[in-house]
Amino acid sequence: MQDINQGRILVLEELFIKTKIIFVMAGLFFVNYLDDTQIDESSYFKKVLIFTLIVYFIEGVIYIYQTQIKSIPEKFQPHFITILTDATLVSLMFFTAIEMQINLYPLFIIYVVVETLRFPKIHSAVFAFIASILYAGIVLLTSGIEAVLQGDILINITFLYFFALVIAAVIRDINSLVKQVSFVQQELEEKNNYLKDISQQDQMTGLLNHQAFFETLSQLRKRKNRDQQNFCLALLDIDNFKKINDTYGHLAGDYILTGVAEVIKNIIRKTDLAARYGGEEFAVVMTDTNLQEGVKICERIRKEIAERPFDIDGQTVFITISGGISTSNLFAGDEDCQFVGAVDSLLYHAKRTGKNKIVAEMSQV
Repeated sequence: MQDINQGRILVLEELFIKTKIIFVMAGLFFVNYLDDTQIDESSYFKKVLIFTLIVYFIEGVIYIYQTQIKSIPEKFQPHFITILTDATLVSLMFFTAIEMQINLYPLFIIYVVVETLRFPKIHSAVFAFIASILYAGIVLLTSGIEAVLQGDILINITFLYFFALVIAAVIRDINSLVKQVSFVQQELEEKNNYLKDISQQDQMTGLLNHQAFFETLSQLRKRKNRDQQNFCLALLDIDNFKKINDTYGHLAGDYILTGVAEVIKNIIRKTDLAARYGGEEFAVVMTDTNLQEGVKICERIRKEIAERPFDIDGQTVFITISGGISTSNLFAGDEDCQFVGAVDSLLYHAKRTGKNKIVAEMSQV
């Protein structure tokens, strides 16, 4: 699930880019219908608006490239240079509008709001300072120092700072709320992941359970059909396990089950999967593996278990396992249960012919 803060950044950035483009296009539309007596000034203002529109279109293209084409929206952050770009373009529009007796002072208010929302980690007073310097500077250039010292100009500058403080307080409250929501979201994700893990895990051995095994097997077979990748499936069963339970008790049986699972986990590769298929039977899926390689892995497991001593009530007990193994390409057109059933038949052939062996050839059945 996407981070709430990052989602907010993307929504705001997209909204601001679209709004700026629409605003400039509306300005162009307005300029086209100005009175003929202002044609010289309106022509210059139109050029400024066209230049501004081009800059915002480029900004929009960069945003689309970063979030859609490169497909890394989780890493997108608005660039700090856009603070200066927006300030420059706002100043140009304000300066040109003064020549046409149009007061676009609200542009500086919008600038403070927009940049504060885009860069919440920077205090809004910084943007108010930039806006007030530009606003006062343009008034100074066009009307002189007397105009800057007039009451309405000073009120406008004071209002920028007051507005910035209000925006800062609102942003602070919003960020606090977002943090609380993010915390709850993270907790929910962790609990959901935990519930998913325990629903797929055999609690005794830590391996996948029966249901998760079949879900994973189905996914692997679909991927295999798509990517033409072969894999091996092995079923391993502890020999004479009932006798162990009857002789030493069920706690000893549980101890042996966890020991066998530990051996399997230590030998298989990170790309392989192991599951407790049921009772004393285990399933091992070896991805991107041919039959010979799969047999070698199963033989390592068999030998390791046969040589491992289990200490039960002061007695040293040795156990063996039997197994069957086959490859997915031999059952490409069959159902999952048919594939598993065929491997199960190989396992029971190993049981019937002496145990403590791995059977891999169908011709042996």
